[in-house]
Amino acid sequence: MKKPSRELATTARQHAREEGYGLVSRVEVRFRTSPKMKPGGLNVQGVIDQDISGPTAELLLEDGSRLPIGIDTVEIGRTPESAVTLSDPRVSRQHARIVRRNDVHVLEDLGSTNGTTVNGTLVRSHILSDHDRITIGSTTMIYESL
Repeated sequence: MKKPSRELATTARQHAREEGYGLVSRVEVRFRTSPKMKPGGLNVQGVIDQDISGPTAELLLEDGSRLPIGIDTVEIGRTPESAVTLSDPRVSRQHARIVRRNDVHVLEDLGSTNGTTVNGTLVRSHILSDHDRITIGSTTMIYESL
């Protein structure tokens, strides 16, 4: 079951995508109570967070876990040092990585033997978009903007 705050943030991102809005920072929902509020009252406030050093996206892995992605490079491969370690013989030791360039995340294939696909298309370098499906070997993960 999703937390209500995560569900509202996901709904806000989806609405922005459907309307063609560009988001200048990650969407985060926080609930706060106040003794000044009347019963049944609701106050909504939007704030633009200028600190983008934290996670701005996540990788949804096949086991349901989520890996936050921020400004640090995310290595994907068979080596135990990789942020995403895949024990699949079709995956190269250092297969791919996700790097942040300006305000976007870019998936780069590192010259792997079997390649990397995004949404079914073989790529060498690809600017990631919300809900892109990344397939490496037999593993598919989903990139989600926050």
